[in-house]
Parts: sequence; structure tokens; C-alpha cells
Amino acid sequence: PYYYSSPPPPYLYKSPPPPSPSPPPPYVYKSPPPPSPSPPPPYVYKSPPPLLHRRPLLMCTCLLHHLHHRHHLLMSISLLHHHHHHHHLHTSTSLRHHLRHLHLLLTST
Repeated sequence: PYYYSSPPPPYLYKSPPPPSPSPPPPYVYKSPPPPSPSPPPPYVYKSPPPLLHRRPLLMCTCLLHHLHHRHHLLMSISLLHHHHHHHHLHTSTSLRHHLRHLHLLLTST
């Protein structure tokens, strides 16, 4: 009857070994190698194509906006040219400067 009071030894045995020694080494080992060398190149490589494929509408609207802007610039240039020639304002430096600026804007796009 007195010998039956022997549950404490196995309980004490099971508690200390597993938690402390095992988890820290793999965590330290696994953390530094993967992030630095591998992820940056694919991100840089893979980023532009999917965006173009995934968002064709956005691309279209950007292009349309750009073309629309160019159209307006071209229209203003033609109008200025017309105005310029119609009124014979060949000496107007402000108009010339404005035209040159518009031309530069167009050629830069």
C-alpha cells in the first residue's frame, strides 16, 4: 500500500527535457539564410509582368490618359500656330517661348 504512492517520479521525468533544448536551434538556423539572398531577385524580376497582366484596365487608362494629354497638347500647339500665323505675331516672344515649351513637352513624352 505504501509503495503505491509512486506517481511523482515519472511526472518529474517528463517535464524538463522537451521544452528547453529543442526549439531555439532550428529557429536560429532557419531564420537568417532564406530572407536575404533569395527573395529580392524574384520580387524585382516578377513584379512588373504580373501587374501588367493582372491590371490591363489600369494600363489602358494610363495610356488613354497619356494619349488624351498628348492630344490636348497637340491641339493647343496647332491652335497657337494658327493664331500665330493668322495675326502675324512673328515677333511675339511669349508665344514662341510657349510653343517651344509645348514642343519640348511633347518630345519628352
